[in-house]
Amino acid sequence: MITDMKRISYITMFMLIGCSLLGASCSKSGDEDPISPNPPVVEPELPDYPTFDFPSWKVSNFSSFENTMIVSVALPDSLRGNELASDRLAIFCDAECRGIADRIEGPSGNYIWLAIVYGNSASESVSFKYYSSKTKYMYNSASVIPFTIEGSLGTIDDPQIIGMRIVTEKIN
Repeated sequence: MITDMKRISYITMFMLIGCSLLGASCSKSGDEDPISPNPPVVEPELPDYPTFDFPSWKVSNFSSFENTMIVSVALPDSLRGNELASDRLAIFCDAECRGIADRIEGPSGNYIWLAIVYGNSASESVSFKYYSSKTKYMYNSASVIPFTIEGSLGTIDDPQIIGMRIVTEKIN
């Protein structure tokens, strides 16, 4: 019984010491509130990427191409949600614009970019360029795809997500 009484005394003493230490460590002098309900918002510093003027992309001479391909694509997650109606997505073969995509709202609420791509042979490869009106940044597709004569890439229900890289240097 004495051992139980001693144990209770020790437990009580440790609890009192612990509470007093907690109270002493949390107290501060002055009007500073140690736990602010509204901490200051620190915006992350964005890298300094070049900005671009609105592109004047257009397919120059539709009649010079023998074949077409349909693309239904979506931007990667990193760019989705920031899209504006004034953004542009174009399809290129080398430096030649072969299609301009129209942005529509898809069945799931995400935006899909649809385009007719013009070409002549299956040996051609196409890439994508995206211009963000919000940031004025330019993006290039991370890879190229083969031009498929009378073929398609993606569908409205299942658009092909295209990987994009930000353009880090302005080319004169």
